[in-house]
This record gives sequence, C-alpha cells and structure tokens, in this order.
Amino acid sequence: MFDKLKKLPVIEMVSIGLLFFIMLFYNVVFVIMLGNILFEDSSQNIINNFFIEGFDIIICLPIAIQTIISICIYLILYKVSLNKFFIHIIYGLKFYTIVRRLLYFLLMFISPVFLVSISSFILPVILLGICYSLAFPLILLYAYWGLENRLPHRMKKIYKGINTLLSIVLPFFVAGFVYYFNNQSSSADTRVLELALYIVVVLIGTLLLLTEKSKILLEKIKKYKWHSFLLWVSVIYATLWGLRNEWVTYYVLYISAVLLLMLIFEKPLLSWRAKNEELHRETEEYYKSKIQQ
Repeated sequence: MFDKLKKLPVIEMVSIGLLFFIMLFYNVVFVIMLGNILFEDSSQNIINNFFIEGFDIIICLPIAIQTIISICIYLILYKVSLNKFFIHIIYGLKFYTIVRRLLYFLLMFISPVFLVSISSFILPVILLGICYSLAFPLILLYAYWGLENRLPHRMKKIYKGINTLLSIVLPFFVAGFVYYFNNQSSSADTRVLELALYIVVVLIGTLLLLTEKSKILLEKIKKYKWHSFLLWVSVIYATLWGLRNEWVTYYVLYISAVLLLMLIFEKPLLSWRAKNEELHRETEEYYKSKIQQ
C-alpha cells in the first residue's frame, strides 16, 4: 500500500490543486463583476459591447493572464515530471477523446463564471464563460497538441518553430506580468510576496528555456567566458546608468539570473529533461500500440 502511494504524483497534484484554487478565487471575483454587468445592462447592450465596441481590456486581460500562466504551469509539469502515473494521465487524455471531453465539461461546471454565463442565455457571455473556465487552458493545449498529427509533413517544421518561439515568449510574458503586478501593488507588506514571485518567474524561465538548443549558447558563453563577462558588465552598466528604463533593467536582470541558473544547473537539469523525454516517448508508444490493437 505504501509503495503504491509513493507512485502517486504528489507534487504535480499539489501544483495543479494550487493553480485551480487561484483560478477559482479569480473566478469568484470576476463573477461578481460579470453579475453586475448582467444586471445593469440589457442583453442588446452586452452584445454591442462584445461585437461593436470590442472586448474591454478589463474583461480580456484577466482571461489572457490566467490562460498563459496556467499553460506555463502545465508545460513545466509536463517537461520536468518523472512520475509515470502523471505522464500516463497526460497521454491518456490525449488519446482518449471522450475522457478528455468529460474532463472539460467537469472543469467548466465547477467554474463560477461559466455557470453564471450560461444562465444569461447570451452567446457572447457564454463564450466568455468558457474562456474564463478552468478547462480553457487545457482545451487550448490539447487542441494545439493534436494539430501536429493533422498537418502535412512540410508544415510540421513550421509547427516546431512555433513551439520553440512560444517556449521563449511565454516565460518572458509571465515575468513581465509579475513585474507589472508588483508595480501596481507595491507596499512594505508585499515585499516578501514580490521576492517569492521573482524567484518563481526566474525558475519558470530556467525550466522552459533550458533545452538542447540553448545548450549551444551556454557552450559559447563557457568557451568565451571572459568576453561574455565583459559584455555582461557593459550591458549592466549601460542599463543602470545609461538607459535607466525600469522595464529594460528588469528584463536584463531577469535574463542574467536565468542564464546564471542555466550555467550552474545545466548538467543535472538536462539529464532530468532527457529522462523526462524518454518517459514521454515510452508512454506515447504504449498508447499508440494499445489503440492499434
């Protein structure tokens, strides 16, 4: 019994549980705002707001932030987990469409915004509820993942290039959001939270950006370490005393911290990633052979 419990993906389950808790909290906050809109505006006004005046940034921005951060968390768990049971769940949902769709419906119906949106009987509001539901990030991930099998051979190279670009852009977006959030709510009481968030975004950047391709850059830095060090000092000097732009300074320090961690933990992390990728290959081959039987 104890051996079976050790095989459970505890870290992965806790991480997803915390993510769901945060998403549900923001769902409750957003549902209050959405309820006020539904009670104050007529159906025609709501439709006009969606299709004529365009999406309000107050509505769209939380959806984009929630979706991107959720996708980042899912991708990190996908890329670093060595738990066979967790990887089997991921690929089981990929190959068994009915089970995956049932999960989507379950996650939608425990999302307060979705429940309020369907009670409005207004299509744009219902679509909004779907986008703000717990299921939406997973819908996007699995839809994008399944797209690879439907593309012609030539398009698959473009698909892989987009994957690489997204892996680079996502951590920078999350880092920028955290910086913006900290600037908006900066106070003495939130300094510990700010420090914790900075550490988290640096770890996210390290885990998502450290790949076999980035290893080439790290080898160049090691080979020309003194040149790299002088370049780094010059960039820091130009940033702090030349440009004096808060965003540029933040991203220079962010990239410096990520590169430093990548240089220090390159071998153990790449070894970990290699085991993770091998586990993915074995699991995918298992499900493909099972479906073909």
